[in-house]
Amino acid sequence: MPLIGGAVSVYLLTKLGDVALQIGGVWLAAGVVYLAVLTKGFRRPAPEMTFEDDTAATDKVTA
Repeated sequence: MPLIGGAVSVYLLTKLGDVALQIGGVWLAAGVVYLAVLTKGFRRPAPEMTFEDDTAATDKVTA
């Protein structure tokens, strides 16, 4: 099943235009930089998201 999902994802990525791929790449890079800042250069574990009720989400971030 994961192989089929991966194949579908690759197929869909090949159908995207150049601008969409560039925007997606920038968005991915921004996310990696943000995670690097949150984890102090990947030396700390990534924050965990917990859902205590149906309407609110909180991050466990220790400073």
